Amino acid sequence: MHGAKRHYQVLIDPARADLLDRVAEKEGKRTTALIRDLLHDFLQGVYTKAEYQKALDADQDTRARAVRRQTEGRLRARKAESA
Repeated sequence: MHGAKRHYQVLIDPARADLLDRVAEKEGKRTTALIRDLLHDFLQGVYTKAEYQKALDADQDTRARAVRRQTEGRLRARKAESA
C-alpha cells in the first residue's frame, strides 16, 4: 500500500514495454500514468456505470479525507512551531 492506494508490480516483456513507452511518450504521459488510465478505462468497460461510479466516488472521498488530514497536520505543526 502507498497511503490508501494499492501498489502492484507488473513485469512486462522488453519489446512490448518499448511499445508501451512509445505510446506514453506520444501522449505526453509517464508510462505508469498511461497504464493507470488504461486500467481505469478497462474497469469502466467491465462494470456497470453505477458500479464504477460508486468505486470512483469512494476513491475521491478517501483522497479528500487524506488531503484534509494532511492540511490539518501541517496547520498543527505550524502552530506548535510558533508557540
